[in-house]
Amino acid sequence: MFLHFLIQKEIRTLLQILISFGKKLVLQRKSKKKMHICFLNRLIGQIKIEFLLQISLLLLIMKQMLFKIIKLNIFRESIVENLIKQYLLLMIQWILLRKKILIQKLRVSFIRKVDKCILLISNINYKTSKQI
Repeated sequence: MFLHFLIQKEIRTLLQILISFGKKLVLQRKSKKKMHICFLNRLIGQIKIEFLLQISLLLLIMKQMLFKIIKLNIFRESIVENLIKQYLLLMIQWILLRKKILIQKLRVSFIRKVDKCILLISNINYKTSKQI
C-alpha cells in the first residue's frame, strides 16, 4: 500500500536524523571532557522538534490520502480501516510529544497548527466511517 510505504520512508528518515544527532553528541563529548548542560538541553529540544515535524508530516500525508479516497469514492473497508488505525497511532504519539513540549513551553503556535490538522482529519475519518 502506498501510504504504508510513505510512513516507512518517514520513519527511516526520522531514525537517520536521530542517529546523526547521536553522532554529534558523541563527537562533542570526545572533544570536550565536560559537556555544557545548555547544549544538551538544546539538542534534546531539537530532537523533539524533529519528531514533531515528522509526525505532522505524516498527519498531512494521511489527510491528503483521505481526501483522495473521498474524491475517487473508493471506500473499501480495509483501506479506510488501516488509515484510521495509522491515524490513531500517530495521534497517540502526537499527544505524548505535545505534553512534553507544552511542559517546556516550546513552539506553542506549531502545536496549535498540528492540532487544527488533527481536527480536520478527525472530521474526515468520521464522515468516511459514516459513509461505509
